[in-house]
Parts: sequence; C-alpha cells; structure tokens
Amino acid sequence: MLRNIMLGTVLFGASACSWVEDRSDRYMTVKPAEPLVIPEPFEGKVALDDRYPIPEAEKAFIAKGSFKVPAAPQPQSEISESLFSVRKSDDAVWLSTSEPPGRIWPAMKQYWESHGADVSEDRIEEGVMVVEFPATSAKASSWTRRHKLSMPASDPTGSVAMEVEVTQGLKKKSSEIRVQSLDYRLSRSSAADGAGEETLEPGRSPELMLKSLAYGLSQSVSDYNTYSLVAQRIDSEQRVKLLTEGLTVPYIQVKLGEGRAWFELEQAVQKTRFDLIDQNRANGRLYIQYDESRSNEEPGFMASWFSDDEDSDTDRLSDEYNFQIELRRVSDELRVYVLPRTAGVPFDISTLSGNEQHRADSLTILNEVMEKLG
Repeated sequence: MLRNIMLGTVLFGASACSWVEDRSDRYMTVKPAEPLVIPEPFEGKVALDDRYPIPEAEKAFIAKGSFKVPAAPQPQSEISESLFSVRKSDDAVWLSTSEPPGRIWPAMKQYWESHGADVSEDRIEEGVMVVEFPATSAKASSWTRRHKLSMPASDPTGSVAMEVEVTQGLKKKSSEIRVQSLDYRLSRSSAADGAGEETLEPGRSPELMLKSLAYGLSQSVSDYNTYSLVAQRIDSEQRVKLLTEGLTVPYIQVKLGEGRAWFELEQAVQKTRFDLIDQNRANGRLYIQYDESRSNEEPGFMASWFSDDEDSDTDRLSDEYNFQIELRRVSDELRVYVLPRTAGVPFDISTLSGNEQHRADSLTILNEVMEKLG
C-alpha cells in the first residue's frame, strides 16, 4: 500500500507540472499598470522609491538578425591566465607572471609556509629562496606526496629541499620563477650514521610544482599587500626593449640566450593579428602577412574557377607573405628586425635607411610583437 501511495504521489507530481503555467515570457505582453495612489493619511510621511529602477536609454539595440547573448566568462579565468603562466622552452620550464619581484617574493614565501614548509634561506639580493618541507609536518608531507617528492623510507624524519629563483621578467614589473634544484635533506640521526644526501633527478617535477604555485599565487596575491623593498632590486631592467630614437631602421633589443630569444619571438608572433606563413630557425626568420588594406576573405568558387592558370604555384606561394621578422646577432646583442619580402639571406640593414613607408610598417609590426612578448 505504501508503494502505491508513493507511486501515486510521483505520478501526480509529474502530471501537475503540466498544469503549472509557463510565465517566463509573460513580461513581454504585460501592459503598464495605473500609477500608484498613496492614501491621504500617508502622503508625505512615507519615502517611496523604485526597488528596481530602470535607467533611461537614449538608444535601443536592435539586432538585424538572430542574436545570442554571449556566455559569461569563468570567474578569474582571464585574470589568472594573464598574470601567471607556466612556460616551457626546450628543457627549461619557468613560471611567468606580470607581478613585480617585490610583490611576488613575500606572496611566494607565504604560499610555502601555508603548506607547512620552512624558508631556511632567504637570499633576496640574489633572488634565491631555499624551501624545506619537513617529513614530520603533516601539511608538508601532504604537499610533497602530491608532487611525487616523498622522503625515502630509509630516512622518514628528513626533509625535501628545493632552491627557488626569482628573476626579472622580459619586461619591467614582471617576474620569472624557476626551481633550480631539488634534494633530500637528511635528519641529524641519519647524517650521524654517515648516510649521504640523495639528489633528486633534475627536472623531475618542477612543472607540476610551478603549476601549483601559479594557482596558489593567483588566488592570494591580489589580497596580499606586503611589498619587499629589497626584492625590488631584482627588478632591474627589461630584457626586451624597442629602440627607435635616432634610428632610421627600428629594432627590438633582446637580452636573452638565442634559444630563449627564438622561443619568445615565435610565441609572440603567433599571438599577433598577423598571419604566420612560415618560419626558419636556421636563419632566424619568421615569414608573416601584413597588409592593412588587404581583405582576409577567401576568393569565391567562381573567382577561383576563372582565375589565371598561367600563374605558377611558386608565384602564388611567394605572395602569401610580404614581411620577414629576423632575429639577428649584432656584435654582442640580439636584435629583431622587420625586413621586406624581397630581402635575401644575409641582408644589409643599411639599404632600408630612408624608406619612410618601411619604417612605418616596421614600427607597427614591432610594436605589436613587443606587446605580445613575455
């Protein structure tokens, strides 16, 4: 009987849903009501205001066709991605952030300590912080296990130590964080027995740790108001700089190794609005299409059908790019130049002097590349 009552209740609830009127679009047909009349005894004694005031609009948006309201972004997704990102180049991995070292240093120290770690060395002038996760701490042990850094069974009371380095980012007011080394610090009893320290494999888990650090800092750095004036000294000078003053041919000065410089340049160009057609790392060139007046639309079917068949494939391919971005070593520094498509390899930069149109195009391209670097 109880089962029959429950079944009847479910069926009644399911059928009752169809009896409830859908009022979701009723507001579209509602007519304005009569003005609210205040009884005389209450006039002037009660303050009345609109609970949900509707602002006056001078112009109304009218969609020409179908219109779909875009979905709201995920909270903090864009902020986190723009402020903190783990990057990899060849065998190197680091955490890049647009926060200055003076702000990152105390926030990073707080992050380690919140996970049970001890900052055993704080060499701010060098940008080096040595962090130890003692095995006797439940918080620290939990963090090391998640990052595959658990202490060996032979010494359950030691600690996992790592050296973290903070350096100047590519631009002013930015930072880069790297895990320089990882090893096991033995407990006093094990050290007294003559056991040697065990070094962790280099590159074993820095990426995973840096991702955790990036997430932790993205959640707390905006609320952390402490600033290290000593760590501010790490913020010396930007390592990429656009030089234009007094130069007929502008260029970006890059103070990086060649491998890192190529990686950053390639990444930056891919983020621009220019089409990256091809690249050749051997001669340090990226081939792009840049033309403000050229339409990005593909030719239609009829246009391709009646096109001139006498043009060779080589001619059509050569027209796909019109500028080359070159990473070139000049004396003891690396430079990024913009060259016309007709430039050979090698190319004499001095032949571009006095060409105002090319200088204007170069500045446009270099400015956008400079904005995307880092």
